[in-house]
Amino acid sequence: MPSPALTVGDVVWWKNGRYLVVSLTHYSVAICPIVLCPVPSHRADVKPSWFDAINLRVDCEAAIRCVPFGVPVRFVEPAGYQATGELVARVRLAIGREVSARQLEEAHGFSLLQAM
Repeated sequence: MPSPALTVGDVVWWKNGRYLVVSLTHYSVAICPIVLCPVPSHRADVKPSWFDAINLRVDCEAAIRCVPFGVPVRFVEPAGYQATGELVARVRLAIGREVSARQLEEAHGFSLLQAM
């Protein structure tokens, strides 16, 4: 059963940063970091639109790094604002693409070390 205090699309605080909730259960939450001024950018980054940036309280140079990881729900603190459904859909699509790309790389043994 999902946590009643959080929903998918909520922005939460964890450690020293803001994260976007992409999935949750009663005990854990899958979050993606909101990266301010990501240099270098990552292939799994999703840039918010100007409207989404206002909702997330970041500037348009920020990105959501679509490489989720799980933490216990009791360790995150709601920030009090939420991403739009359209942004959450874009993030979930990017997560799917990143998972597929990593599976392909692992299946074919691609590595930066092999390229050298």
